[in-house]
Amino acid sequence: MLMLLRGRTILNQHHLTRCFSSAGTDGPLQVYKSRVASGEYREDPPQLAALIHLDKLHHKLKDYAPPLLPPLVIRTAKTDITTATAKFAKELGSDKTGFDGDSATFFGFELPSIFGGSSSSSSSRTKSDSTETSIDVPGAPDGLYMYGGVGCGKTMIMDMFYDEAPASVNKRRVHFHEFMIDCHARMHRLKQDGVQEDPIPFIARQMVEEGGHLLCFDEMQVTDIADALIMRRLFDEMFRAGVIVVATSNRPPNDLYYNGIQRHLFLPFIKAVEHKCIVHDLASPTDYRLLKTNEYDADGDSSTYHYPLNEKTLQKVDGLWNELTKGGDAHSTSLIVLGRQVNVPSAAKSTQVAKFGFKDLCAIPLGAGDYIAIARAYHTIFISDIPILSVNQLDQVRRLITCIDTFYEHNVKVIISAETPITEIFQPYGEVTGDHQGREQKEEQHGDLLGTKEYVQTTKDEFFAFDRTVSRLIEMQSVEYNLKAKVDMVDGDDIDTMTQFLEGPIDDDSIEKLWMRYDLDANGKLDESEMSKLIGDLSLVRRGHKNVPENEMNDAMMKMSNGKKGTGGKMVVEFEQFLKFVKETSVKKILTRSLSSGV
Repeated sequence: MLMLLRGRTILNQHHLTRCFSSAGTDGPLQVYKSRVASGEYREDPPQLAALIHLDKLHHKLKDYAPPLLPPLVIRTAKTDITTATAKFAKELGSDKTGFDGDSATFFGFELPSIFGGSSSSSSSRTKSDSTETSIDVPGAPDGLYMYGGVGCGKTMIMDMFYDEAPASVNKRRVHFHEFMIDCHARMHRLKQDGVQEDPIPFIARQMVEEGGHLLCFDEMQVTDIADALIMRRLFDEMFRAGVIVVATSNRPPNDLYYNGIQRHLFLPFIKAVEHKCIVHDLASPTDYRLLKTNEYDADGDSSTYHYPLNEKTLQKVDGLWNELTKGGDAHSTSLIVLGRQVNVPSAAKSTQVAKFGFKDLCAIPLGAGDYIAIARAYHTIFISDIPILSVNQLDQVRRLITCIDTFYEHNVKVIISAETPITEIFQPYGEVTGDHQGREQKEEQHGDLLGTKEYVQTTKDEFFAFDRTVSRLIEMQSVEYNLKAKVDMVDGDDIDTMTQFLEGPIDDDSIEKLWMRYDLDANGKLDESEMSKLIGDLSLVRRGHKNVPENEMNDAMMKMSNGKKGTGGKMVVEFEQFLKFVKETSVKKILTRSLSSGV
């Protein structure tokens, strides 16, 4: 897109091509066809079939009017909290609507009888929701649940649909791990506020009001009992609020939480998904990640994945570390995640590069929230000494899967040293992943740990999930991936400019330089993702890392944009507004909450 910025013309050719290819289109199917015609994509029949479903949904969303809902109020030890729909209460003639739990508890909350507690004290609202109230909403179109093998284009298709959604639709696109982490964080905050009753209806309503009525989930997968036990009620509440779900997954709905404890409590969620979404098998035979061009070093080896674990590999990785950290001092530090410390064994403050051993990331009880905090804090992460893994290290396998998923989702550049090639890391029974034939005979059969009669294979989830990890690790070596990976502030001038931005004064040329750095698509606006990169770098200069908690990030973006919103209801700031903000505002003071609170 062309933009005239203080006498300069800036052209981002890739963005220009994308804009023109979408110009005059009406829906994701036309965008896809135009990109096939231009040679940017090649036509894939399973992708085309999925886009036909999504194109129908696109047009139905134009006329979809979500229901107006009465507010919910949850009682805390300090004060009652009301959901944002309180503004509709007068219009609907509604009073405050509370809800009560019963004697079953979960993470300190009283939960309804569907979680195994006594139903004697369940409120009428809970009984109605769990046994009588339909999740159907008149006029709400079906969503879409797409599943298929690794690299078949699920995420690309979903993102195309999301980007082309009608302007009238409030929407949210999120990785499923992050969505559930957000839910647990809200539960944690409510518990700290003294809430004892069931928080799920309230949290579901909050999420709908903040995220809109179109939710696009990437990589829906369930491996955690804490997620499984709340998902049925969480999604039932959202479906009743008129939410439309579009999701991608490696697994069909029936295989979700396949090996899970108390899986029978999760089965109603599967039925709800199948009822509210068209289930589409994206059975593309091609893994498009494998078609990308690998990035090689001077010896013709991968520049980001090094094996085996020998002296030559050690020297290469140490050389890359010294190069990327510019020879600067590295030190151990920590990040705070929900009040806990996550240790970072070695980090270079000025370059956002960190180094972990495999055991530091995967041999201790870390979860998706911890990996997200690390991904937000560092643009390049070294992982050393990945061994061969088998069924004897399933916990470590699962953590590695989650870790790589998270770093991939956040475009982190990852440099690895390992014992074996990528395809041979996971050797469950002395064989590598990639071919599922014959595994069933080797699987030890067992029942649910709590005694249900379902018998399942022990490692079925890990086989499928690690195939995705292998595919992503291969893509993360590519030139294409590393071009879009996070970029560090490249020299001392950048650090000086960011310091001036915080401390003032700053001249127009420096402001323009900052703008050009963060307006990544050169469209004359900073959107939320671009503002978050800027705020993260400010945090780096001020606090030594980029781990800005979500609530602080949102607060800072609100002040920077003055609450202005663009298409889709997302915050946005234009250059003239940004110029005025920087020149007239003490950034150091206005971002106090976000950038001066301790780590």
